[in-house]
Amino acid sequence: MLSPHEFATLMLVKETPDREDLNPADLNALLEYLSLSSRS
Repeated sequence: MLSPHEFATLMLVKETPDREDLNPADLNALLEYLSLSSRS
């Protein structure tokens, strides 16, 4: 289950028009964290 903060972060990423401005390392870290937390 996502925390409210994690959910809000994903919503902001989804709504960002310039996704290429996102730091790929930060996005990968977030996705890895979410993947690990969904296994619990």
